[in-house]
Amino acid sequence: MADDLQEEVSLHSRFRSLDISGNEDQNVDFGDSWGECEICFESLSTDDITLSQTLPCQKHTYCRECLKSHLKSCLEYNKERQCPDRECHTVFLDGDIDTITGSDVLRLRFYQKEMERALLHSEDLCQCPAPDCGKIWVRPVMEEAPVIIEVCPACFHNMVFVRQDGKQYGQIATEQTAEEYETYLYIKDREKAGLIKPCPRCKLPIEKKEGSCPHTVCPCDYEFCYVCMNDWGGFIEGYSTHTRCDMETGKTPLKKKDVQLPEFQPVNIP
Repeated sequence: MADDLQEEVSLHSRFRSLDISGNEDQNVDFGDSWGECEICFESLSTDDITLSQTLPCQKHTYCRECLKSHLKSCLEYNKERQCPDRECHTVFLDGDIDTITGSDVLRLRFYQKEMERALLHSEDLCQCPAPDCGKIWVRPVMEEAPVIIEVCPACFHNMVFVRQDGKQYGQIATEQTAEEYETYLYIKDREKAGLIKPCPRCKLPIEKKEGSCPHTVCPCDYEFCYVCMNDWGGFIEGYSTHTRCDMETGKTPLKKKDVQLPEFQPVNIP
């Protein structure tokens, strides 16, 4: 009898010990509640606890819906994507946002916002001007060429970069600027070949036909000699002054005036 009583007391102690310790190995059912969300104060589900255990911040726990709303608010008000607690500065990474929301939509919107902020404060970044692209790329360094044309690797749109005074990196211009630059290079090549000369006053490129007279009247009304590039000096006096300026050979007894086309100046910059 004493042995049976001792065994009953021993069993009672063992079950009492299980209730107090809450040993997880004993399959004790605690229900679905695991505390409260620190934002809405609703009970946390097992899904919320599992989510919290995967996030970088282990000091605070929130339900999934409150975390979603918090991230959307951060996006709307241009705030850092970090823990909702004001004293905590733990940042949610890209993978954390995908885990919280269940998709990559919000993460991509964060990426776009962050790139837009980077564009505002960076001299070396630019955005592809194509309407359906908008990818972010590094601007080329403009050293010698006033215009550089590069192809966007994402949409294959031509990106036109021009050199501007005081800026190390190219500035995006319109495709019309690229066309104007091609025309400028063509005129420059003909100038080097002696087929085109700029007006000494307004620098307008002027091409004269073979065998024509050296007397040249620019649309700006300036008259000059096409051989020596000096002022014509009046209609009658000009012919006597420049009578030995030879259009065919380019020779003249007068001192030639050095007149060159100015450097290309892009004007079609958005």
